Amino acid sequence: EVRDNIATIFKLIDTDGSGSITVDEMIGGLQRQGIFLSMTAAKDLIASMDVDGTGEIELSEF
Repeated sequence: EVRDNIATIFKLIDTDGSGSITVDEMIGGLQRQGIFLSMTAAKDLIASMDVDGTGEIELSEF
């Protein structure tokens, strides 16, 4: 159930359905929840989760 919830949240943030979350999608997803990050903070967040170094977060990294 937890994995299903994580996948659901991931899909809500991945607005273009590409299978990965970009910095812009992360900012937008958090803004929709009332959380506002600067571009720098969002990039740092992505970098901290981005195991494979693509600059985006895939579901397995989320």
